[in-house]
Amino acid sequence: MDETDDKTIQAGEYRVSPLQYPTRRERKKLATRNALQQAALELITRKGLHNVTIEDIAEAADVSNRTFFNYFPTKEEVLCANVYDLGNEIAGYIASSTERVDPPILLKNAILGTIRETLSSDSGIDKRQLLKSKMKIIYNEPQLFMAFAAAMVKTEKRIFFSMQERFTKDNPETTLDTDTAIYLASVVTGIFAVTRAMMMLWVTRPDAPPIEEMIVRAIAQLENGFLSDKTFNQ
Repeated sequence: MDETDDKTIQAGEYRVSPLQYPTRRERKKLATRNALQQAALELITRKGLHNVTIEDIAEAADVSNRTFFNYFPTKEEVLCANVYDLGNEIAGYIASSTERVDPPILLKNAILGTIRETLSSDSGIDKRQLLKSKMKIIYNEPQLFMAFAAAMVKTEKRIFFSMQERFTKDNPETTLDTDTAIYLASVVTGIFAVTRAMMMLWVTRPDAPPIEEMIVRAIAQLENGFLSDKTFNQ
């Protein structure tokens, strides 16, 4: 494995997209990062979070402890790092989009486009099942769930600023008025909340459809004001 002190892809930082590496050196760094995540997933699945140390993960990935800390600050961040990865991709989609649509549609398209791209299978890896395995562990480990929630909050903040920049880019000196800021914050928080809820539901229901379909249906509930043809009060 590559022994490097380059910290450009450490969890929680929005410096690069781990999905796009043009050089051999960067591909080696991504391979190391993936090896650490796979080792952590296998060890924590088998032994539980509290019975796995950073040293165990590093050894299983065939790297030094120093290299581990070049990529992740804690063992919890190993499994939660994909939240930051998704945040990078969603922010990139928003910044580069030329769609002339309202903020909720743009954010929905960004989230769904990013998830579909991330889960598209290549190199024989079942990325959908890999994500579901990670989410099951996160759901069942309170400490990991707290780290996941914290990562989602940081990502929501990142996306809010991306949306703000996107809708003022024609006039960068423009300051959003309070009503518009409230609107954008509500859009981001609302859509991220249902996305987070659908990810949890996806891993706990054996009859769950694909995660993309669940997110589309959940966002539709927001758009419809939670109107339902079902009867809940008997």
